[in-house]
Amino acid sequence: MNIQQKFVFALIGLIFLLIHSFKIKGRRATLTFFVFAFIAALTKEVSSFIDPVTSAIVPPPFLLPEDSIILGALHVSLGWVFAFYLGWVFAEKILRKISSSQIRIFPMVIMTGLIVASFSYPIEATGINVGWWNWSFFEERFVRFLVGDIHFFAMNAWFFFSVHSLLPYYLIECSGFREKPWKNLFIFIPVFRLIVMIYFGSGQPRVMYEYIFLVFLLIMLFIDRVKYTPIYSGVSDSKTKRKSLVASLPFLSTLIVIGVLSFVNLVVIKEPMIMLSLLPVFLLVLLSIEKVPAFIVYLILPFFFVFFGVNAVPAAFPLLILLLIYLSEKIKKRAV
Repeated sequence: MNIQQKFVFALIGLIFLLIHSFKIKGRRATLTFFVFAFIAALTKEVSSFIDPVTSAIVPPPFLLPEDSIILGALHVSLGWVFAFYLGWVFAEKILRKISSSQIRIFPMVIMTGLIVASFSYPIEATGINVGWWNWSFFEERFVRFLVGDIHFFAMNAWFFFSVHSLLPYYLIECSGFREKPWKNLFIFIPVFRLIVMIYFGSGQPRVMYEYIFLVFLLIMLFIDRVKYTPIYSGVSDSKTKRKSLVASLPFLSTLIVIGVLSFVNLVVIKEPMIMLSLLPVFLLVLLSIEKVPAFIVYLILPFFFVFFGVNAVPAAFPLLILLLIYLSEKIKKRAV
């Protein structure tokens, strides 16, 4: 399966998500979210081809087997939009399950970033091994608990780009700031990261900036008072569940991703070990199903360690962060 065939399946899944968004979120949210996500992704991908010193067109941190830089950037940008929307939907479902009060903005953006990063693990591991792309500046220093020779930097990149891109959207469209005339100033949040990448490159300066931003996120997790306001098109999520087809579209899109990755790993490259990269996605999707209690998912995790050993660490990480979010909710509730 080449990258063009993979793109066709991804496009089908993206169409499912567009239908789901239009039916559940409404016309305005669908237009604003998908346009915003695509512009953010395309800007990021195109900027990765620019040398920070000479402004010359250079190979990006990852090498795409494409004839055209623009075609490669478009492919990857649509993939980002796909991942962003799944992260948005599943984060809402998960946080609604553990929050006794209204969801807050920063737990929402952190959870979204974790979900996107969890999807990045099997996508990156499969893509590198089948030759869809290659990271050009990493040859060693692979983390032992990651399969498929994937570097932890790749997952970090997915997380930080997600939170930088979606935090301004959540603040502008899903909070009380929506009525403020100056709300669009939040657009400058991802600009800071983009400036670091363009003028200083993707090396140590970017890593330092992102870890400073991570500290900021963790602090805001405990002091944030900005409420997250879900967007619906006049039809609540619970009522929509009766329309099982529409409600299941994000899960169907996820199954398409899992199906493509499974086919490539088991049939094309015959690397069944890479299937372990799907463990975080499995637990998070299971956690997003309303009828599955959260404690059941946490009970499954120890069995992952029994059967898969250290390779279960990536599946544990988002669940640990979710516990931290739950703790922050309890602390905020007592402080009120």
